[in-house]
Amino acid sequence: MGKKLDITGLKFGRLTAIKRNGFDQSPSRKHVKWDCVCDCGKLVNVRLNSLREGGVKSCGCLPKKGNLKHGMRQTKEYETWQRIKARCNNKNHPDYYLYGGIGINVCDRWNNSFENFYLDMGDRPKNKTSIERLNTTKGYSPENCIWADSYIQSRNKRNNRIYTFNNKTMCLSDWATYLGITFASLDERLKKWTLEKSLTTFKEN
Repeated sequence: MGKKLDITGLKFGRLTAIKRNGFDQSPSRKHVKWDCVCDCGKLVNVRLNSLREGGVKSCGCLPKKGNLKHGMRQTKEYETWQRIKARCNNKNHPDYYLYGGIGINVCDRWNNSFENFYLDMGDRPKNKTSIERLNTTKGYSPENCIWADSYIQSRNKRNNRIYTFNNKTMCLSDWATYLGITFASLDERLKKWTLEKSLTTFKEN
């Protein structure tokens, strides 16, 4: 018997294969079926041959041409809206554990309407790379989101070390810039000094 075809993680239209799950019996043969997650966040079970031959490209959310009122389905803004909903709402999404799994959600105004999302966020500027939450402990909403460039993104990662001293809150990189020293020097200080001394001693002569 030949080796089973593994398509885990492969994308077919708007569908990403998650895992092999069952069969569909036809009069002539058994058809292997796969669980797939759609870009819109919905989980569907699809025949392998339908995926490979292009017969199925979405969960059914892909409308016929001219069926979408706002006409922006192929835009970066629409793709962004679909992605944030998928990782917050779909437990089968690969990144769900980083978003919906820890309570990060999409506000009702956006979750139920791309038009509202676009009205609040507007066009994505050409020099911006993605949507970013200003407070990474809160969800996606008009007051907590901006179009961000890579510099802002790098400072807004959850693994950045954030320090608050004298009512000033900054990540480690920005504290180093403020003090006029390198990131490595500040990191070394914090290993041997108190937080107060580390953040109040400016660049040594």
